[in-house]
Amino acid sequence: MDLPSADPSPAGGRSLANLPLPSEGLARNAMNSAPPPATENIPVNISGRWKDADENTAVVFRQDGNRVHMVATQQGVAVEGTGILTERQLSMILTMAGVSFAELNLTLSPNGRTMQGIMRAQGETEQVTFTR
Repeated sequence: MDLPSADPSPAGGRSLANLPLPSEGLARNAMNSAPPPATENIPVNISGRWKDADENTAVVFRQDGNRVHMVATQQGVAVEGTGILTERQLSMILTMAGVSFAELNLTLSPNGRTMQGIMRAQGETEQVTFTR
């Protein structure tokens, strides 16, 4: 059985192979107009060892999704914290021997190497900074 032959080129004899390439200037402009990478959507991870900038105390943060757990030892006493990280904002409740004693609210720096904020305990507020 013989099939009729079909002309593979589009009407008018033009095909993609015959189209001119875009000019170099056009290609360069297209690259320059591309949107910047979306860095806001990259999940933040604060897990690891940090240091209290004032007291030089080691603080360890462990993150699972947006949940964060913190452990620090100050003068032989273990301080723990549990909280939530939303974008670059960390809110935690601190406990000692299982008893809540303070609230910690921190903001992570854009480069992810510093957290600064306030700790509220027993009606007092103090500035805190952690670095890694």
